[in-house]
Amino acid sequence: MKSNSYHHIAFWVVTLPAILHAQPPANLPIPQEQEQSENRPKEQTEQANAQLTTRYLDPPKPGKPCDMEFSLKNPGTIPMTEIQLKQEWNIPVKILEVNPKPIIQGKTWVWDLLDLQPGSGKVFSAKITFEGDTLPEFRPTISYTPNHLHKASDKSGLFVQVNGPQFVRKGNKAVFDIIVANQGKAPVQQVTIRDKLPEGLRHPEGEFIEAELGNIPPGGKKSIRLETLAVQTGRFSQDIQVASSNGDKKLYQSEISVGENQIQLKWQKSLETPAQGTLEMVLESSFESGARKPENHALRVEIPKGLELVEVTPFGLKTPLKTGETELLWQNPPVLSGNKFFARLKLRATTPGDWNLHAKASMQNSQDATSSFLIRVEGSSEITGKFSQPKIESQHGKEFKVQYFLHNMGTAVSQNASVKFQIPDGLFPISWNGPTVGGAEGEWIIFDPVTKIAANQNLEYTLIFKSLRPGEFKLTAELNNGTVAKPTTCTITANPQP
Repeated sequence: MKSNSYHHIAFWVVTLPAILHAQPPANLPIPQEQEQSENRPKEQTEQANAQLTTRYLDPPKPGKPCDMEFSLKNPGTIPMTEIQLKQEWNIPVKILEVNPKPIIQGKTWVWDLLDLQPGSGKVFSAKITFEGDTLPEFRPTISYTPNHLHKASDKSGLFVQVNGPQFVRKGNKAVFDIIVANQGKAPVQQVTIRDKLPEGLRHPEGEFIEAELGNIPPGGKKSIRLETLAVQTGRFSQDIQVASSNGDKKLYQSEISVGENQIQLKWQKSLETPAQGTLEMVLESSFESGARKPENHALRVEIPKGLELVEVTPFGLKTPLKTGETELLWQNPPVLSGNKFFARLKLRATTPGDWNLHAKASMQNSQDATSSFLIRVEGSSEITGKFSQPKIESQHGKEFKVQYFLHNMGTAVSQNASVKFQIPDGLFPISWNGPTVGGAEGEWIIFDPVTKIAANQNLEYTLIFKSLRPGEFKLTAELNNGTVAKPTTCTITANPQP
């Protein structure tokens, strides 16, 4: 089970986990034929190319859910057919989710695709966990046939795809859609589907299910829906065979797990205080275990380093991780009516960026469940202005320099801050310089607004004066950040010449 949330407020933005702090994609282009001469016949220059791009959405960590995706594209000029993608894992991995579902045999995952038209693509995603210090190598390979090889062929070709669940609770239905397509240039005759159900699934017609699809024309497809009942717990393999009177045969194998228990997780926003940068979240977890009480159940929440945990109810074991995150653990937490457990967390923003609030629940004889709530900390800008020297001594009739600095102490870019200086009677401005153009207007030197000031950036204003008489003068700098004008003064003492 997996749930994701979306929310947008002035200080927080919660988004779907499309792109998190992803590693740079590992581009794996398939070798392509050398570019053909423009003088050759058109049929020889047509080609089907494959481009395969893989990436982890989060850096892989042992014992943590790892999201990954890869995309397959055909930038060529003709369709790709008989496509097969294969992923050979170098270490054992535990599957949490795969879409679309492959054929899984040990450490090998295989996807069979009907075709891929020129200029089109398909995205595959997976979520796994692994143990140990060795990282999983995510390097799928591809084989395919350019469609022009079939132009002169009269052979038919069967393609089989099965869409169905990877986990189902005992007593619930497991529904499978079996799709059969003809990717050849000739019709396939009298197509038959034979499905040998595993012992964990039941159908009114018995262990062997047979269905007649009839004839399928070139480029056509037919499908049936098979509804079964999960009757026994365990992990099972289902064998689906498709055959035609032409002699074509295809075997599709898929795995399914049946458990007595089921977990559901859901994040809910409880209270937000943008002015304080805080957000309260409630995590609802449901441990469904039939008539019995849940056993060996646990709930974990990972607080990313961009968020600070202020309060948590009820108490959970708090463990700082080496990566900077904080883990909360509730081991065998007490459940309420309906086998539900609620955890309330109050969080404070500390660092701008996109942060993944991740929860994982486990229970005996059940598939693990995860839920993510991604939070964007937008940050804020805080502009200050001050003179480098609040007091300056000079001599009457001699030039002296005054420096004034703007500083963005916040974590976000500031926009349209402006500065102007009020010149007291007795001081004469010789020159002025700043990050924008300034001009004298009456008793003021006014600088144009600064379009942007980055976080932790300093901007300098320099003014050269000469005193017209001895005495003490007050030079005022007024900073306006669009909402509040903040004045700062510098005291200048012009001593008489000896």
